[in-house]
Amino acid sequence: MPKRIQMRGPLIPNNSQEAYDYFGMEATSAKSIAEALPEDGSDVVIEVNSNGGLVTVGSDIYTALKNYSGHVTVEVTGMAASA
Repeated sequence: MPKRIQMRGPLIPNNSQEAYDYFGMEATSAKSIAEALPEDGSDVVIEVNSNGGLVTVGSDIYTALKNYSGHVTVEVTGMAASA
C-alpha cells in the first residue's frame, strides 16, 4: 500500500511552515513534502487540496516528486489551483 501524503492549504516558503503549524493552519512547504517522502523509494500518493501559492514552492515540490525514485500518483481531492 502506498504512503499517502497530504498537500493542503497554500504553498508557502520553508521558513514559514513552523508558524502555520503553530497556529494549526493548513499549509504546505517544499521541505514538508520532501521530508514526507519515504527513504526506501516506495510508492506514494499525493492528495492535493490547495488554493495555490508561491510558484517557486510549486516548482520545488514538482522537482522533488520528479526526482523521487518511487512511483508517484497525485489525486486532486478538492482544488489544485494557481501554483
